[in-house]
Amino acid sequence: MHMRTERDRKRNNISDPGQLYLAHVVESEYRPSTTRGARLRRGPRSDTDLQRRAQSPFYDSIIRETLCVRPINKFRNNHHSIEDDWLLSSNRPLHPVYYYASTAPRMSSTQSVIVVGAGPVGLLVGLRLAKANIRTIILEALPVVENSPRAAVYHPVAVQELDRAGILQDCRKIGMASGQLTWRHISGEPIFEMGREVSTDELYENLILGQHELAGVILDHFKRCEAGEVLFQHRVVGIEQEEDGDVVTATVETPEGVKKFTASYLIGADGGRSAVRQFCNVTFDGFTWPQQIVATNVVYPFDKYGYSTGNNICHKDHYAVIAKISKSGLWRVSYGEVGGLSTEELRERLPMKYDALMPGPRPLEYDLKMFSPYKIHQRCANTFRIGRVLLAGDAAHLCNPFGGLGLTGGLLDAGALGDTLIARINNNYPDSILDKYSQVRRDIFLKLVDPTSQANLRRLFDSDPDTLRETDPFFKSLLDADGKQKEKSRGLGMLRVEIV
Repeated sequence: MHMRTERDRKRNNISDPGQLYLAHVVESEYRPSTTRGARLRRGPRSDTDLQRRAQSPFYDSIIRETLCVRPINKFRNNHHSIEDDWLLSSNRPLHPVYYYASTAPRMSSTQSVIVVGAGPVGLLVGLRLAKANIRTIILEALPVVENSPRAAVYHPVAVQELDRAGILQDCRKIGMASGQLTWRHISGEPIFEMGREVSTDELYENLILGQHELAGVILDHFKRCEAGEVLFQHRVVGIEQEEDGDVVTATVETPEGVKKFTASYLIGADGGRSAVRQFCNVTFDGFTWPQQIVATNVVYPFDKYGYSTGNNICHKDHYAVIAKISKSGLWRVSYGEVGGLSTEELRERLPMKYDALMPGPRPLEYDLKMFSPYKIHQRCANTFRIGRVLLAGDAAHLCNPFGGLGLTGGLLDAGALGDTLIARINNNYPDSILDKYSQVRRDIFLKLVDPTSQANLRRLFDSDPDTLRETDPFFKSLLDADGKQKEKSRGLGMLRVEIV
């Protein structure tokens, strides 16, 4: 609590920081200004109405969440106080009006954004907005940032977005570059190799960094922004907006009860099962693969046996991605499995899958750190914009993880949406720019990401490894390309399109 606010509270004998109090003000067009973190709202005019409203869950949550209050006559209106208005006005107030000041997380409805989901996509767009001095609050249902073996490799075009947000150097400190990608037979014999080197033309590397580590870096930067706030254990259970309204309201379950949060825009970045998308009745068109994936983190010396930092294993039954994800020797091994098996059955099959995939002498000696099975999908929302609600990342589209296009596409959504909302809120761009975001990012997924990611998966399990190098269209195009074309191809710059 600010010192001045504390002195004012004591001087006015307000024992409870959330206490409603009475103020005589001039009936005018006065719209009270606010201090940082506080709001002034007009309240009910009678004691009966006051008591009735104070007992409602919404008002009660605001009162209980209030952190500070300042006397009415200390809030400034342009160059004079309300007290001055009352003294100078020829029209004395006809009746008292109740006001309360609050720091409850109900934000300004003029320049504010709610982000649902504290994964890398939600955090990144939140960071971009907060750095642009747009009041941004991130709501996350979980108590902490999720820590499970998900995405770990980011293509250069996504690394560029991290640089634009000002976090790349911190990411590089804990991550590492991936220079070589190799497709292999189940025996480990190479089929095709593809390199990536930073140059004056190609400024960004393939970055290897755990998804939860990336989220942690972004969160640290976001917390430094005065315009940003993140609240964990806040689950969105409803969304309301009027057709031509200027705000959107989220109903949220919190440890203190149900609350309402209101802002100019709301971003759904809450994953593939997005509650935001479902509340807005947006269809999620596409299909679910019959196979499933098991993602594991394991300590094993793959590099001792000549494996690159990135490896794709081509085999009809034991297709997999094997990638080094830390400097300490941790590897991600994500392999395909038959559908319909329970988590327990999949766990029982893990030694058999590792025996098929891992080089080196038997019996194998490894240190399994994480095990996470999941289904894979190819789906896309029928729109990324619903009035003042916008979708990004897995809430907007899903693809299989082979080729690393899922989170890469999500980070590009975050960058584009950050540009879009900054232009709309700070620079008064027309409302149609939000439609442009939806159209452009959706087209990129449907025309580039979706077909490419499907081809990446089919290349591993639905092709002949012995003839793949000569018959696969992607490999053939690279064999015919010069070095600069290969670098651009791996950079995936075509996935990024300027919105503003």
